[in-house]
Amino acid sequence: MKKFLSLFLSIVMLFSITVGVDLTASAADYYERESNNSFYSADNLPINSSISGNSSDRGDDPDYFKITVSQNGKLDISFKHDKGDTDAGWYFEIFKKVDDEYIEMNYAKVIKANQSDYKYATIGVTANSTYYIVITGTYYLNSNYNYTLSNKFTATDSFEKEFNDAFYSANILKLNSSISGNSNCENVGKNRGGDEDYYKVSVNNNCKLSIKFSHNKADTNGGWHVYVYKKVNNDYKNIDYKGINSESGDFTFSTING
Repeated sequence: MKKFLSLFLSIVMLFSITVGVDLTASAADYYERESNNSFYSADNLPINSSISGNSSDRGDDPDYFKITVSQNGKLDISFKHDKGDTDAGWYFEIFKKVDDEYIEMNYAKVIKANQSDYKYATIGVTANSTYYIVITGTYYLNSNYNYTLSNKFTATDSFEKEFNDAFYSANILKLNSSISGNSNCENVGKNRGGDEDYYKVSVNNNCKLSIKFSHNKADTNGGWHVYVYKKVNNDYKNIDYKGINSESGDFTFSTING
């Protein structure tokens, strides 16, 4: 009788990581149209395009933008803004529309004193889905400051797809393959408990399985908790664990027997 084994890899951010990224600024393709102050009136932002806008005073003038993707892939989102000697800036939120619900994916604050070009997030996206970006000015942000929001889409099946935050919603990782992801405890939705990434590997006979975890290095105390679970009947048994610091090198788990 063949043996069927399911292994789950759970990746959890230990601390937040902030890495500087250089982006090339370019003129916007579009300008926001008021009133784009709700999900229903969001401006359409085509794939691989940019849009300029102006959002002043927190809560008074939120700007909503909508991105629709037709393929699985990843979406790089960047934000360019006028610089100024002030702590005022913008709040960011990213939502995914699931049925008739808008589920928050990420959350961050961009402060005006920060670098002008800022890479906000890379998110895994699924085919035939709609995502919303909401930009809201903080208190004391006046209308003299403009921003440009850009997105770059890459079609791929090798980047995590949210929401993969539990065993039952784990992304499938095929044998002899790799997948990239982003797990950040800082840029996480206000209404979510965290950003854990779950992956499922299945084998149908006895074998040896080696799992390698590679990551970008950064001069920070941040890192990841990486757990390996085996599904036994309806229970998930932890069979391996490693805490990985962002300053350390790549790590390969001990060979796991199927």
